[in-house]
Amino acid sequence: MNKRELYCRDMTVANIRRNDEADFVEIVFLESARFYRIMKNNSDFNDMLGKLEIALSDSKRVTVGLDSIESEIIEAIH
Repeated sequence: MNKRELYCRDMTVANIRRNDEADFVEIVFLESARFYRIMKNNSDFNDMLGKLEIALSDSKRVTVGLDSIESEIIEAIH
């Protein structure tokens, strides 16, 4: 199985916005005016959210993987 190539960018988490009724959690980064999302149906959702929460509390940068430079859907967090 081939791993798909993701567009990756190092960013600092500024805020995590939760809405129990939504199918996503919204993430705000210091380096971008855009709002990004992690989808709750992503098999890595809990792992990604945990990494983002730690990065927010520690003010650490994470590497965010997106399908493309235009996408706001986060596919991976490293």
